Amino acid sequence: MEQRAAGVLGPVSTGAYAAFAYAILFVALMLLFGGAITASGIGIPGLLLYTAVTITEKTLIRKTGSLPDGFTAGAFYLATIAALAVSIGIAFL
Repeated sequence: MEQRAAGVLGPVSTGAYAAFAYAILFVALMLLFGGAITASGIGIPGLLLYTAVTITEKTLIRKTGSLPDGFTAGAFYLATIAALAVSIGIAFL
């Protein structure tokens, strides 16, 4: 696995990047749709997304020794789909 620049607490995982991308997309979509931006709308799905991507990342590294080339793109795609689904669900349902 490639070494990323270390932050204050060490290297940032792909799960953290995915959760951050989800939060940015969610806020932008809620502003677009005119819905309420709540902590539960950002926090719970962001935490679940972080957990799912991190567990998948650790499992793949343990089994194959490296990550597939499209793993980061797939995590961003998952964050995008989650942000769309949650924002549509909150704004219109």
